[in-house]
Amino acid sequence: KPIICGPNAQCTNSVGSYTCSCNTGYTSPAGVTLTDSTNPCQDINECTNTPSLCGPKAQCVNIPGSFSCSCDSGFIPPSGVKWTSVSSACIDQKRCVNNDSSLCGLNAFCTSPNDHYLCSCLQGYTPPSGVKQPNASYQCEDIDECASNPSVCGPQSQCTNTLGSYTCSCASGYFPPYGIFLTNALNPCRNIDECKKFLICGPHAQCTNTVGSYNCSCNTGYTQPAEVTLTNITNPCQDIDECADNSSVCGPNAQCTNTAGSYTCSCDTGYKPPAGVTLTSSSKPCQDIDECQLFPTICGPNAQCTNTAGSYSCSCDTGYTPPAGVTLTNSTNPCQDIDECAVNPSICGSNAQCTNTVGSYSCSCDTGYTPPAGGALTSSSNPCQDTDECAANPSICGPNAQCTNTAGSYSCSCDTGYTPPAGVTLTSSSNPCQDTDECAVNPSVCGPKAQCTNTAGSYTCSCDTGYKLPAGVTLTSSSNPCQDTDECAANPSICGPNAQCTNTAGSYSCSCDTGYTPPAGVTLTSSTNPCQDINECQVSSSICGPKANCINNIGSYTCSCKTGYKLPAGVTVTNSSNPCQDINECAVNPSVCGPNARCTNTAGSYSCSCDTGYTPPAGVTLTSSSKPCQDIDECAGKTSICGPNAQCNNTVGSYICSCNTGYVPPAGFTLTSSSNPCQYIDECAANPSICGPNARCTNTAGSYSCSCDTGYTPPAGATLTSNSNPCQDTDECAVNPSICGPNAQCTNTAGSYSCSCDTGYTPPAGVTLINSTNPCQDIDECTANPSICGPNATCTNTAGSYSCSCDTGYTPPAGVTLTSSSKPCGDIDECTADPSICGPNATCTNTAGSYSCTCDTGYKPPAGVTLTSSLNPCEDIDECVFTSSICGPNALCSNTIGSFTCSCDTGYVPPTGAKLLSIINPCQDINQCKTNNQSTCGPNAQCIFNDQSYNCSCDTGYIPPTGALVTTDLFPCQDTDECAVNPSICSPNAQCANTARSYSCSSDTGYAAPPGVTLTSSSKPCQDINECAANPSICGPNAQCINTAGSYSCSCEAGYAAPPGVTLTSSSNPCQGTNCSSRNDA
Repeated sequence: KPIICGPNAQCTNSVGSYTCSCNTGYTSPAGVTLTDSTNPCQDINECTNTPSLCGPKAQCVNIPGSFSCSCDSGFIPPSGVKWTSVSSACIDQKRCVNNDSSLCGLNAFCTSPNDHYLCSCLQGYTPPSGVKQPNASYQCEDIDECASNPSVCGPQSQCTNTLGSYTCSCASGYFPPYGIFLTNALNPCRNIDECKKFLICGPHAQCTNTVGSYNCSCNTGYTQPAEVTLTNITNPCQDIDECADNSSVCGPNAQCTNTAGSYTCSCDTGYKPPAGVTLTSSSKPCQDIDECQLFPTICGPNAQCTNTAGSYSCSCDTGYTPPAGVTLTNSTNPCQDIDECAVNPSICGSNAQCTNTVGSYSCSCDTGYTPPAGGALTSSSNPCQDTDECAANPSICGPNAQCTNTAGSYSCSCDTGYTPPAGVTLTSSSNPCQDTDECAVNPSVCGPKAQCTNTAGSYTCSCDTGYKLPAGVTLTSSSNPCQDTDECAANPSICGPNAQCTNTAGSYSCSCDTGYTPPAGVTLTSSTNPCQDINECQVSSSICGPKANCINNIGSYTCSCKTGYKLPAGVTVTNSSNPCQDINECAVNPSVCGPNARCTNTAGSYSCSCDTGYTPPAGVTLTSSSKPCQDIDECAGKTSICGPNAQCNNTVGSYICSCNTGYVPPAGFTLTSSSNPCQYIDECAANPSICGPNARCTNTAGSYSCSCDTGYTPPAGATLTSNSNPCQDTDECAVNPSICGPNAQCTNTAGSYSCSCDTGYTPPAGVTLINSTNPCQDIDECTANPSICGPNATCTNTAGSYSCSCDTGYTPPAGVTLTSSSKPCGDIDECTADPSICGPNATCTNTAGSYSCTCDTGYKPPAGVTLTSSLNPCEDIDECVFTSSICGPNALCSNTIGSFTCSCDTGYVPPTGAKLLSIINPCQDINQCKTNNQSTCGPNAQCIFNDQSYNCSCDTGYIPPTGALVTTDLFPCQDTDECAVNPSICSPNAQCANTARSYSCSSDTGYAAPPGVTLTSSSKPCQDINECAANPSICGPNAQCINTAGSYSCSCEAGYAAPPGVTLTSSSNPCQGTNCSSRNDA
């Protein structure tokens, strides 16, 4: 019975029965086991399930045996999903529009053509192998264009794969066509013509282009630097120094001067090159110039010229000599007359004057001398002779004078006592010698203590009062002066009695004897005014010193000491320095005070004091043997003298103390007292360990007590501890478990306890035993060690510990919780973690703690975006909009993804070899050359049509602009400046001037181009103009012309000189005569 179970059910036969099972989407009615037609299987309404089977953002519609799902408005089902569910829920349609990478994965884009979405890989990416459509699990992979097509960049290039694309780089010596970023077989890398680059090989070199490179060769006269293959501006061709390479290149008697690319030779002074020779050599050496033949008057007048190799010498005629410092004489420095007088000042002998004459000299004797008989020229052997004026005129000096003949003159000396008149050297009868007033001339002529009196021709001396002439002396002087008269020796009693006479210079003085004084108002005592006795006791009351009496005597005094004093030993008269001395009665009589007493000496007396325990008798001050000191009964006078707990017993002169039973005197004391009383016996001192260990003993009157040390307690029931019953340790940790406070551990110790803080805690500063009041404090590891977490991490302190958190962009090493310097936070490589983090067409570069994004060539980041992503990806650059004229005129620019293309307008073609057109290489009219339009290639260029295109070649002397393949009116051929390229192109002694298409050379002043030569060069250089040969009279009359390199010089003949200020003489400024012999009217 097929319908036994009813509709929407399956029947399964079993032995003796059957079972019914409802189809999927149906269930049996409640309480029905076997369904049938009357109790059929009922439809299950899946839409009543919670949560909804269709997932969020979806509507469930129940249908018989099943259900259907439809997404809410604005939402679509996932790719490939018919019915949405909790695991495959509807997605926001905007996510596809916004290209949410969680849908299609990285490097893919999403489209929603109907009611679902599709995922497609971006250009340069492909789905993984075997996957048709990418998603977040199967993401797009980069296509390696370089591996799939090794020749993708064309020949002579390198391909480098990039994410989503690739780049091409040309090999060394090659460059891409203008505007081409990715080269290929159709647009391959092109050979670089390095030679078109201005001075690529440097100056003085030629460039030859080769495939992919170039060669440099130095110009003649230049060579490459050592170890340099390709010369350039920095390492240019170097000039060859021909002079250094071959020191004899110019031959003998010549100097070589190196020049840029060549050299020059200049003959040494006195030599010249052979006729027609510019560069001398060993085979054509410099020739000697015969100056004597060429210039007969070269040595000047009165001289002879002798030619030598390379020079000449001059010798003066007899009687002449060259000027000082001059070797070669000439017209300007001619031979000079010899001045015999200057050469030999003594040529005329002594006492004579020499006068020079032309070719000779003359002699004349000095005043007072005459030449020898017949002598014309005196000399050393025949000198002028002296004239004796004294013999010729004996009275020539006048009276009172003597004449003495001298060489060439005479002298006059006045007689003694006479002197010549003022200003007169030689006296005479009219100016005779005058008397000398010796006293006026020399006021001290007679010496000290004397008077001078002038006399005719002499003087006299008289001594002052108190002085006398020395024996046998008439005229005293400084060496023999007047001598003092000794009045004391002449009259010994001149000062009177009791006085002493002392001689003085010119006088004498008197001094009274000790104890005497002169009378009032008397200086010099005498017999009539004798010295008087001095009363010393009256004059000085303390003359004898203290403790003494003074007694005056005639001429002296005596001293006597007062009672109790005596004279010092050996002293007769006392004074303040040696006064009377005290008598020590105690020393003279030790028992003066009697027994049991002490004697103390005092000034002029003594005192007595009884020994301890004794006292003087009543009313007695000074004790003695008859009145001695008496014993004191200390016990009777002071009952408490021995202190408490003691008995006093009097003894002779003292007393003794004895302690009561149970007491002893203090250590070291014999006599106890109130301040040092008898002490009871100290059991604690007698037996320090009487209380046992860890206890303190306290002595008491007649006993002692015991107290346990801190941290110890006595045994239960014990009052006095001992070694056998000692104090016991107190376990503070057990008595008070929180004694150390929180975050600390207590450890009991003998008699005390110790506290240690838990890890991460430390006791407060200065606290040894922590407690609840001073508990352990948390250690701030972050403050104590700021770098505890290592670099790029932040430390956060916690109670008893700390935590480390890495900075943004950093992560801790695997398995590390607390980072440190040895295990620091590591940089997160965002680029590796998420290769598509920067979005398509961009390159991610990891940085410390972050990353950066750079767009691929042809792309740029969106406005205001620094880090691109899939949501803000790099945008294509529209080169056509960015640079409207990028393809040049007559061309159309078409933007492509990441690049652009150029196409010429109808009737225009690109220049030969140009794939990307530009303003420099623009599209050209196909028929430019055929129409012979000069503006096609611009001026100074030739247009060559070839296969639907054309080439431009610059005329000789012109080059194209840098980087231009085809010249135009805008970029025409440029003139080559030959003068700048090769500064020495015209050779030395010439100037180069650039011209259109060429250049011109102009010789320097004094030089000319060789005959028939227009452009001079190193091989055909400018030649010196011989002005002397061209115009023999160029220097004017009476002058010689000497040709020099590039000029000439003029030298006047002997006897002539150039006008003032004139260097080169001429017919209008000729040489002028310098003496009468050259004048026409001589």
